Order: sequence, then structure tokens, then C-alpha cells
Amino acid sequence: MSIYSRLMQGQVIHKAKESSAYGVTDRTIQRDISDIQCFLHNQKNDTGDEKVIIFDRIAGGYRIETKEKNKLERGYK
Repeated sequence: MSIYSRLMQGQVIHKAKESSAYGVTDRTIQRDISDIQCFLHNQKNDTGDEKVIIFDRIAGGYRIETKEKNKLERGYK
């Protein structure tokens, strides 16, 4: 929950730092991030915007970004 909370606050998550802080492997943190991504995918808001976790190469970690619904999708009026 801490990782999710910090992502929602706009913080960048670094796997190595998190794995060290929690005493787990990088793979465990990657699974946590994947689980959060699945949760976010299921939480699209009414506008269709979706929050996704991306790897930010410049920051060297993971952060949340909002993907806006394509206004030109079929069926959009």
C-alpha cells in the first residue's frame, strides 16, 4: 500500500531502493508494481481516462501517468 500511495502522490519508485527498504528482491517489487497496474486498469474513471505505471528513464524509476481516452474512438459522440 505504501508504494501505491507514493505513486498516487506523484513520487518516483525505484525498485532497488524499495527492495532494500523492505528486505525483499527486486522481483517482488516488480510483482507489486504489476499488481498495482492491474488495479489501476480496473479503476478507469467515467471519462475513460486511465492511470498507468510507466518506467521513467530520466528519473530512473516508476511513476504514474494518465492516459486520456482517445476522443476519436468508434462510438464516441
